[in-house]
Formats: sequence, structure tokens, C-alpha cells
Amino acid sequence: MAPRPRGLIRWEPAAIGAIVVGYLLANAAITVMRPGMVRAAVSDIGVSLARDQRQLDRDLAQWRQGMAADGRWVAALVAFAVDERGAVQHAEQLEAIAAARLPTARVWVFDRRGAVRAQLAPDAPSAQHAALALASLRGDTTLLAATEVRGGDLRLAVASPLRTSPGADLVIVLDRSAASCLPPRLPGLDWAGHAARAALDFPFGHGFVGVTWTAAGRGPSVGWPAAGWSLMDTSLIAVYGEMADSTPRFELGIARELAWSRAESRMDWLRAMSTIIALGLVLGVVLAGRAGRARRLRATERSLAESHLRAAQAEAAATRAGLAAVQARLHPHFLSNALHSVAALISSDPAAAEEAVDRLGDLFRYSMEQSARASVVLEREWRFVEDYLAIERMRLGSRLAVEMALDPAVTASEVPSFVLQPLVENAIRHGVGPRRLGGTVRVSARRTGGGIELNVSDDGVGADPSAVQASSGTGIRTLRQRLALDPAFTGHVDIETAPNAGFRVRVTIGDAVTTSHH
Repeated sequence: MAPRPRGLIRWEPAAIGAIVVGYLLANAAITVMRPGMVRAAVSDIGVSLARDQRQLDRDLAQWRQGMAADGRWVAALVAFAVDERGAVQHAEQLEAIAAARLPTARVWVFDRRGAVRAQLAPDAPSAQHAALALASLRGDTTLLAATEVRGGDLRLAVASPLRTSPGADLVIVLDRSAASCLPPRLPGLDWAGHAARAALDFPFGHGFVGVTWTAAGRGPSVGWPAAGWSLMDTSLIAVYGEMADSTPRFELGIARELAWSRAESRMDWLRAMSTIIALGLVLGVVLAGRAGRARRLRATERSLAESHLRAAQAEAAATRAGLAAVQARLHPHFLSNALHSVAALISSDPAAAEEAVDRLGDLFRYSMEQSARASVVLEREWRFVEDYLAIERMRLGSRLAVEMALDPAVTASEVPSFVLQPLVENAIRHGVGPRRLGGTVRVSARRTGGGIELNVSDDGVGADPSAVQASSGTGIRTLRQRLALDPAFTGHVDIETAPNAGFRVRVTIGDAVTTSHH
């Protein structure tokens, strides 16, 4: 005699419950970790800023040294052509030599009065050029400043005194395009590591003019700071030092949103991993439970030869245990009757019993999926009711007739979840069930104007309308409350009944949402 299987299914709800609790705790822990993740992201960005600041220091120092060296080279070149009276000789030859090394450069020679003593350029200098030349002479030093803006290009000038005979007091001004002499995007920076922006200020008259680089741009862009330079208001800004006389300051910024997005990305990854792990564990529990049910079924089939009653009880217990999680959604009375029907079918029609178990599984999955949702596509709700009625027909046999009519125009419409099953269950329990000969349950759905009309009726014993109005059952009362409180749906519930005249519930839902049908 085959041993009676024990408790192969009872552990499933507890295991799934433990997995759900663990999943919720993991997500709570991730939420608690959020401030730390943000701080870590900000710290990472700070490290990136510090690295780029050091590189920016080196790049700009080398660039400034190169600009000053070019200015001194031009000054030395011109000094060779200055005679004892301070006049510059061979200007055309000097212009050709300078153009060979500095193709976009313009050069002028100024004296202490600001007058142009020689011009190695096709056009005249500006007042900014003259002011820079006089400042260089007064300080006897090489200076760098912005002189003018042409379109989107900034002109930069280097002023360097000429080392000639005493009293000559001459200075050259070398003018160049910022786009040609500045690195296009400061290539030393690790632009791929963050969304950064670097800025550099140059003296311009009594104010400053700025040049900005970004990770997205191909070259420097020119801006006019109102009062010093400032980057994005939503930036983590690092301002570094001062570069003597030529570059008052430079800045490097990273959008603050980047720190938040990095933290959110990490949190999303952790949540996704916890979800995948939880789903994997649930799937393992379901598969193990299914294997247990299969073993239980085989054991029950082996014991059928000895006792039909014992086999029926074992199979009913197995099915009841496997559907423990569904009892929170489906009526216990229906579950009890359905399980007895399955048990009775095992000996007479095993294939029908297996189909009933599969349909119960479908009901369970649908209930779990829709338990946290306020709406569902009508086609899915319709299949759910079909499965429910199929099991009831197995239980009631010829006592239950079913007529269902679904308008194809409403299959993809959204309706409140579990809107039909409680009405169908009431029709079977209170309308058809009490009659010895049974009856017919009719379910229909159709388009009416701008909404949907759902009808559930039976030709059973009916009821007194005044008594129905006073009680209206739990299912109908709950449905009315949902339609009154849910902003996604507007509608009403109508009841038609009389003693021995059947019972009809009509649910009208207006402004229903239609989704794509998959």
C-alpha cells in the first residue's frame, strides 16, 4: 500500500511569505542606505574634480607659459630691428617671419605714449591693445588679457617689453585667436568620467570676459560674466587659485544632478537585484510545490486500488493545500465546493480533475497579479470569470447553464479589477444554487455611448427589491464604493429583481480607458 503523502504543499505559503518579508526588508534597507549612497557619489565626484583640477593646473600653466614665450620671442625678434632712435626697421620682413611661426597672430609695437611705432598686421590696434601695452611697460612685465570679441571668438593679447637700449621704452603686443591657441576641449580632462564644465576669466577693460569648455562642445565659447564668473546654479563648483595677472581664476564644475543620478542608479540596480532574487526564490518554491503536488498525485493514484474514499480525501487535501494562498481572494465556500468537485472527479474523470486543478492555478495567479491593482483589461477579467464558471459547472453539472456575450469593441478597455467575479458568484449561490433544477447565469459586456455596460443575471429565486436595497450584499456594496471613490472610473450599479423572477445586476462604467491589446 502506498504511503499517504504528508504536508508537501503546506510550506509554500510560509516560504512565499518569508520571501516577501525579506524582499520588503531589503528594499527598506536600500532606502535607508540612500543618503550614504549620495554621499559616496558626491565623494566620487570630488575625487574626479580634484584629479581634473590638477590636470587643469598643468594644462593652463603650460598654455600660459607658451603664450608668454611667444610674446617674448616676438619681442626679441622686433628688438633686433630697432635702431638707436627707437624706430623699427624691416617691418615687412618681421611680419613674414612672425606669420610663419604664428599664422593667426597680429603684432603692434607701442611706445610709452601709447602710439603705434610699428605694425605687423593688416589692421589697426584697439584701445584694449594700447591699454595692455602701457600696463606692461609700467610693470616691466609680460601681461595677458582679452582685447576684443569677434563673433563667438575671443582675441587674446600678450604684451611684452622690448629689451633695447635704455630710454627706448617700447613694447610689443601679440594678438591671437583664443580658438586657435587654447586647447579645443582641454583634452587633459577626463570628460568621459562626468558631466563637467571648465571656465577661464581674462581681464577686459574694467571687467572680465570668460571662455568656457564643456564635455559636449567642440571648442571654447565666450561669455560675459556680470560680476566675476559663475557656473550653473545647480553645480558642485570648485574654484582653484589665481594665475598671476593674466588669469584671475578658473573654475571647474560638475552638475549636482549627476551625484543624485549616480546614487539613484545604484539604488535601482540594488532594487532590481533584490526583485530578481525574490522572483527566483518564488519560482523555486512554485516549482518545488508543483513537484510535490505531482508526487502526491502519483501516490494518490497508486492508492486508488485500495480505497476510493482514501484517494479522494488525499487528492482533495493536496489541491486544498496548493491553493492556500488563493483563499485570501476567493470565497472559502467556493474553494470548498471546488475542491470536493475535483476529488469526486479523480476516479470518474481524471482528465477533468487535472483541468480543474489547472484552472484553479490560473485563478490563483490572476488573483495574486491583480491584488495590488485597481484596474485590469476587460479581456483578462473575462477569462478569469470563464475559468471560475468552468469550475462551478464541474461542481454543479447540468444544474448550471452559462451564457456569455462579449462585445469585441470593449475587450481592450480598462475596468475595475474583480468587477465581475463577485456578481457571478452571487448569481450562483443565491440565484441558481437554491433551486433543485438549477438555472442559467448570463454574463455580457457591451459598448454604450462613451462607456461600458456589464450585465450579470440569473433566472433563479429572485428577491424582494426592498430587502435587496437594504442589504445589497458585500460584493455589490463594495463595487458601489469603488465606483464612487476611484477617480479613474465613473459609473453606477442598478439591480432588477423580484421574488421568483431572477436577479440582474447592471454595472455602467463611463469614460473607460482603452489600452493597446496584446
